[in-house]
Amino acid sequence: MSCNLLSQSNNSRRKLWSNRRRSRRRRSRSNNSRALQRLGVIRRPSQHNSPISRIYVPPHLTTPLTCRFILSGLAVLIDQTLLSLASTIQLLTTPGLAKLRRIILTLSQNLKHLAPSPEDALLNHSLEYFSLFNLGPTEFVKWAKETGGKGYDYDEMKTMLGLLYSEQMGRARVSGGGVGGQSGRERSLGVRRAYNECLIELNEALWSQ
Repeated sequence: MSCNLLSQSNNSRRKLWSNRRRSRRRRSRSNNSRALQRLGVIRRPSQHNSPISRIYVPPHLTTPLTCRFILSGLAVLIDQTLLSLASTIQLLTTPGLAKLRRIILTLSQNLKHLAPSPEDALLNHSLEYFSLFNLGPTEFVKWAKETGGKGYDYDEMKTMLGLLYSEQMGRARVSGGGVGGQSGRERSLGVRRAYNECLIELNEALWSQ
């Protein structure tokens, strides 16, 4: 009998503690909801009471000046992101360059629907950067000597030079017997030697500016 009474007492205590926890959670949610309503983040409960109907953008974030401030620098951010990701490209070929240019042009076209003006949607910096691939290693170094890099830093110029030699290095690694009896390792060393010579000339051209 005493065991049953003790068990009933423990059960009643558990229910009481559980009810108290639920009431605390309800009060906390209610307080959070009131705070968000005062800040204008959520609306007051509507008759439908659906989560989608309660969430909306505050009016002070939809003014033309605020939208222009947020979206006007989006093209610059994408330009810088594309240039920073160029170092992750291991092999770049002429067809790959054409596909990359199409992707950049598509991004620019989509930005026109968001940017305040068509000028704010241009990705000219990254387009001009990847267009340098068409020059070839020798003409690229010559262009760097004449222009001093034209707004690109040393790391970006070094990355482009590596992309210019990436196809030759890739072919040298996978080839077995080369022209004139050269092995793949010998061809790879030759390409690496040519790359190092162009890199030295590039260093001299940029650091002498």
